[in-house]
Amino acid sequence: MRVPRKSRFGILTTCTALLAIPGFSQGPSNDPAIRKAQEQVEHNIHTREGKMYDGTIGKEFEEKYPPIIRSCGRQTPAEERKPFTLYVQYAEDGKVEAVLLDPANSFTACIRGILLKDAFSKPPAKDYWVQVTVDFRK
Repeated sequence: MRVPRKSRFGILTTCTALLAIPGFSQGPSNDPAIRKAQEQVEHNIHTREGKMYDGTIGKEFEEKYPPIIRSCGRQTPAEERKPFTLYVQYAEDGKVEAVLLDPANSFTACIRGILLKDAFSKPPAKDYWVQVTVDFRK
C-alpha cells in the first residue's frame, strides 16, 4: 500500500486502489463502468510497471491539479466539494481518453473537463486505467 502524499496545497492525493480514506468508500461501485475501471486499476497496481506508473501519475497530478481543483471548487456549491475519486484512462501516448467520476457532480465534472484536454507520462500500455483519489486536509 502506498503512503499518500500531502501537497503544499492541502490536497491529499493517491493513485492506488488500495488506500482507504476514512468516510470515503473504496468498495466496488454500483456503476458498471466504474466497476470495470476498478478491476483494471486493481490489476495494474499489482504489476511492477503499474506501481512505478502510479507513483509517476501521483507526482504529476500533485504538480498540475491543485490550482485546477481550487478553481473548480470556487465555481461549485460547497456541499459538492468533498473527497472524490477519478478513474482515468490513458492512451498509449499519455493523453487522457476517459474520466469516470465518483461522485459525479458539478465539481468533479469541472475537473473532468480539464483532464480530458490533458496528457501525462506515457503509460505501460494503451487504454491504461489509474485511480486518483483526492481528499482535502486542513
